[in-house]
Amino acid sequence: ARPGDKVLVAIDLDGAVHPQFHLNWDTTTMKSAELVQAQITSMNEIAQQHLLSAGKDISNPGTLGTLGMLLETSNVGATVELELIPRNCDVNWEDWLKLYPGSGFVLTAGEKNVQKIIEILEKVNITTNVVGSIISDQKLYLTSENDKEVVFDFYTDRITGIHDENP
Repeated sequence: ARPGDKVLVAIDLDGAVHPQFHLNWDTTTMKSAELVQAQITSMNEIAQQHLLSAGKDISNPGTLGTLGMLLETSNVGATVELELIPRNCDVNWEDWLKLYPGSGFVLTAGEKNVQKIIEILEKVNITTNVVGSIISDQKLYLTSENDKEVVFDFYTDRITGIHDENP
């Protein structure tokens, strides 16, 4: 990820909290194999067109934790507006941000590529929003209305401990 890039969050909102694994947003077991494969293939298409500067599937640390992993390894920070993160409104924010979706991604890209990325993902039922921007200050800021809080300060915080030695 590079300063000036846009931060996108892309999630298939058509799902449900898994009955056994309460931090899993199940978007696959009720879908056709064709749709699930098309969602994976859409990410291949985005990669082949070189539309991203960075990207990661949303994993166990949830949306913000996964973005934090991406930022930490890139030696950058970001400002993200909470209300722009795609969300199924049947789930409250606190739980939603912790969920591990079957099909969800945090992505960074130059502004000129954003619309193409959104178009590719929307075709396969993945809601994608620009939620913020990459900044050189190595902190993840979360904003909501007039509030702004530091979620991670990578000058002192570690998620993976992996970072680019030559940013």
